[in-house]
Amino acid sequence: MMYRLFVIAVVVFGLVGSARGDITPAQADFDGSGKVDITDFLQFVAAFGSQQGQSAYDAKYDLDGSGAVDIADFLLFVNVFGQTVQQVPVVPVDSVEGDRAALVALYNATDGDNWRDNTNWLSDKPLGHWHDVYTNEQGRVVKITLIANQLSGTLPPELGNLTKLKELFLDRNQLSGPIPPELGKLTNLEYGSFTRTNLCVPYALKDLRFYNYSQHDGTYLPKCPDPRDRAALVALYHATDGDNWRKNDNWLSDKLLDDWYGVKTNKHDHVVRLSLRLNRLSGSIPPEIGNLSNLTFLYLNKNQLSGPIPPEIGNLTKLYTLFLYNNHLTGAIPPELGNLSELRELYLENNQLSGSIPSTLGNLSTLTHLYLQGNQLSGPIPPEIGNLSNLEILNLDYNQLSGPIPPELGYLNRISQLNLANNQLSGPIPLELRNIKYAWVFLSGNPNLCMPSTLRTWRHYNTQGVKKCSE
Repeated sequence: MMYRLFVIAVVVFGLVGSARGDITPAQADFDGSGKVDITDFLQFVAAFGSQQGQSAYDAKYDLDGSGAVDIADFLLFVNVFGQTVQQVPVVPVDSVEGDRAALVALYNATDGDNWRDNTNWLSDKPLGHWHDVYTNEQGRVVKITLIANQLSGTLPPELGNLTKLKELFLDRNQLSGPIPPELGKLTNLEYGSFTRTNLCVPYALKDLRFYNYSQHDGTYLPKCPDPRDRAALVALYHATDGDNWRKNDNWLSDKLLDDWYGVKTNKHDHVVRLSLRLNRLSGSIPPEIGNLSNLTFLYLNKNQLSGPIPPEIGNLTKLYTLFLYNNHLTGAIPPELGNLSELRELYLENNQLSGSIPSTLGNLSTLTHLYLQGNQLSGPIPPEIGNLSNLEILNLDYNQLSGPIPPELGYLNRISQLNLANNQLSGPIPLELRNIKYAWVFLSGNPNLCMPSTLRTWRHYNTQGVKKCSE
């Protein structure tokens, strides 16, 4: 086959003469040697005749993208045979040419054609002759003062290649978005001023000061919001009919997240508190809520939320308070909530949650309040709940819980209210509950529960309707 293709190549090349393909030598330089030679020809021959889906087929030999390595690809290969791959010169970053490339990037990114003054920009003249660019004796850029020059757009990361830059003045322009983190590499940069722009400082540059007005004002550019936090909030807005919320001030705007109604951020502009109670949220809680990794307080109670609790909430390991009560949530309580190692208060009452109480809730060692009443929970009370040594209130009434009361609940030494009323619990009340000395215990409304004689003098309980055990 190789000899036949070679003969065809000679004949075809003689016939087509000056025919040109639409590929570059780099596309036919299969071995990366820098030249299209006999080695590439032999590789091509091995794949010739193959079609997409066959083991011999390789898309890099299918030069015309037809799905088959055929005579059309061979003609394209012949056209560049013997040619050398043009090498793109690499411009050293820490050089005059590197500075030139960075300035060209700034020009292109900020609509340089429409600047108020762009004299000599993109020309071959020395960079010190470009409008408002200053260089040192070696021709390296040390200062840029494009003040009120109608720059618009975002700053390019290539500015981080101006390694000799000491001063950067871009005041009173229509610039927006984050300052490129690459500017943090500029160890010679002493001063950056961005008066009356819409730029912000990303967290990666949190230790650098970029002035928003004059140096004497001591006013600095605002920090950029975390894009992941913003995306999570936007997802919540759309999933819960944000247009019809009772209040949605500044949501979806370009303002800082701390200015959005119900949102509180920390000094790094990460969302730490989200309070949208009684705000007419409807629909389901989106899984993106789990991306608010710095959230400590989440209040979505007293709305019209429906659907399941997303397991992604279990990613919020800094959460102290989770209020989802008085909604229309359905489905099981996600076992992932057991990952909330800092959680103090879990309020899920008065929803339509079903299934069993996950035993993983016993991992919440800091939990003080657990409200699960008024749902459709079934199955036994997990004995792991007895591990919650800091628990003060446990409210499980008005569910469909069954089976015996776990004796482990008697080890809840800090409990002040234990409400297991109005379920389907059965069997004798465990003697261990006598260990609970300073709590109100509610057990009524469990027709199959019975009171042992040794507990009949036990106080701090409501056992109306609980029968005596037959002994």
